[in-house]
Amino acid sequence: MYSSAFGGWIGLLWSENEELPFIELFVYYLEHFFTSFGGPLILSLSGRYDPLTYTKFPLPVFGFHLFVMYMRWVLTPLSLLTWANLNHTLCGVDNDPIYVIFELGETYYMWADVYLGAACYLALGANLAICYIVKRLILGDKSGFTTTPTEHDKKSK
Repeated sequence: MYSSAFGGWIGLLWSENEELPFIELFVYYLEHFFTSFGGPLILSLSGRYDPLTYTKFPLPVFGFHLFVMYMRWVLTPLSLLTWANLNHTLCGVDNDPIYVIFELGETYYMWADVYLGAACYLALGANLAICYIVKRLILGDKSGFTTTPTEHDKKSK
């Protein structure tokens, strides 16, 4: 979950919903708040699925690989069938800064996985930093980065 939060971050930073009514905008930003950092922070504070605990490879990158499979095996065929640009799988859009700055044009589809992979790692780092700051510095939780099971994991066995 933590490694797939980059989609929520991208939705918060580069949305394309100017013509939506207020209630839809509210729901859109609420959904993206929880998928970007709100949900991971809540799960981290609860002690379950804490990104500060589960940092051992391959867990941090697994979400991105699932995302790529979903994009290529589910959304792309649906986009080709319906000609709806689902999650920008058919072509880039003008509010995508990478698409515009580098003028990707027809090469967008090939480069999208590269820069979305970079966005995955940036969002993962941002969520780790947010959870660390809130848990360690603000709330004073003294447990550090570890790859061992948490106390909650040990109790549930």
